Parts: sequence; C-alpha cells; structure tokens
Amino acid sequence: MKRTWKLEVTLRVDDSWIADGFDMNEEKIEQVIDSLSHILPYAYGHEFIVKARVTKRPDKAIISRLQSE
Repeated sequence: MKRTWKLEVTLRVDDSWIADGFDMNEEKIEQVIDSLSHILPYAYGHEFIVKARVTKRPDKAIISRLQSE
C-alpha cells in the first residue's frame, strides 16, 4: 500500500485587496499550482500532484460594495 500525504491549504484575502480588484482567476490558480509544485522540483508528474480550485468566493454584491467604498 502506498503512503501519501494530503495537504489542504486555505488562502484568505483581506477585503482591502478585493476592493482593489483582486480576483482568484485561472491565471492566479495556475501560479499557485506552479509555486506548490516547486516543493518537490525533481518529482515526476505521477509522484507529486498539485491541484487547486476556488471553493468559496465573495458574493458579487459584496465585491461591488467593497469596490465602491
């Protein structure tokens, strides 16, 4: 049986950055994946797998309010 580590990471972004227009778009998700992939830089693709997805984001009304303040 293979032994594996599974790590869950939470990124929290302050309202001030959201007000400035921060959005966790596909490009930024790829940057997160790329950064985490460097933990084991010599691992083969099947030996170290990094996945990322947005599981929660602010409601559009909240984003709009923060950006109008």
